[in-house]
Amino acid sequence: MPAPVPNSAAALLAPVRSLRRMQPSDRPWELAFACMIASGGPLLAGIATGWVGEGLAGSLGGMVLLYLPRTPLLHRLRIVAIFALAMIACYAAGLWLAGHGMPAVAAGIGLTATGAAALCRLLQRSPPGSLFLVMPAAIAAAAAPLPPARALTQLAGLTTGCLFALIVAAIYSIHIGRRHARLPVQPLAERPATIWRDAAVLGLMVAVALTLATLLGLTHPYWVAISTVTIMSGASVAQAWQRKIHRVTGTGAGLLLAAPLLAFIHAPWQAAVAIMALLFAVEMLVVRHYALAVAFITPMAILLAETPHLAAGEPAAELSTMLLARLVDTVLGAAIGVAGVVVQRAMARSAAARS
Repeated sequence: MPAPVPNSAAALLAPVRSLRRMQPSDRPWELAFACMIASGGPLLAGIATGWVGEGLAGSLGGMVLLYLPRTPLLHRLRIVAIFALAMIACYAAGLWLAGHGMPAVAAGIGLTATGAAALCRLLQRSPPGSLFLVMPAAIAAAAAPLPPARALTQLAGLTTGCLFALIVAAIYSIHIGRRHARLPVQPLAERPATIWRDAAVLGLMVAVALTLATLLGLTHPYWVAISTVTIMSGASVAQAWQRKIHRVTGTGAGLLLAAPLLAFIHAPWQAAVAIMALLFAVEMLVVRHYALAVAFITPMAILLAETPHLAAGEPAAELSTMLLARLVDTVLGAAIGVAGVVVQRAMARSAAARS
């Protein structure tokens, strides 16, 4: 049975109380280190060679390592390869959508999010869910359209990052397989119709998030969409409500961390090193305490957005304006995400009543 909407003081306060608890985790530190290398390596290479934009795209491609399961070696690599191809396709769609106007962008990213969410559920990779497939597409679609040659180099950068992540995944899997037992591949327990129904709702909410953020004149509409996807990765309304509390609280703490951090970073290589350190912290904390992980995700996301300006010798965006925008985007996206989960659960109850 789907979880009910929180409607009591105890249910509403439970996520607040969860902020005081650190969850146990058997995730090895080597995985966080591998993610740091897979994502940070392409960024450092891009900065060193002067291809900063391509390095940032490769850094996004390195995030595909997060889809690595704990199954036998060949299955692990097959899953990462599938998600690498999916990420490349999503990013290509975002590059193509850039400049087509918000109705087309919202519809295109919504459809992309639907397919990405369905793929994650069908291959049982939730978490991390569709976040790291939707993120590259939304970022590319929200940016100014690129000349065809530059768009191809950006796509090549992301593809290179995906391939590098696949190599890192193989090395990590061989290493960790000596000390940790591999889990068997589990059969799919969900009905495909249920998966596609929930995926369609997620895609619709992503389209709503992008449209609303644009109508409100927000400078980074993709941040709203990303927050929506993150919240909807919860399996129930209660989990979505808890994720919203954690995400908003963590974002507030992250903004406090970002202010002094950004004051000391004046070169792209400094930003790259900080991004790698923050990513390591995120991967160590994301299972143990989501709000703390978000506190490190927030400055990392801001640094990713500011690195091209640092490389071009341009002034960074006004700090207070940027931090306020990040908080507003997070709150709005989280609210839309909770609404989306409520719709998903209501549809699930309706389907159960008819069957």
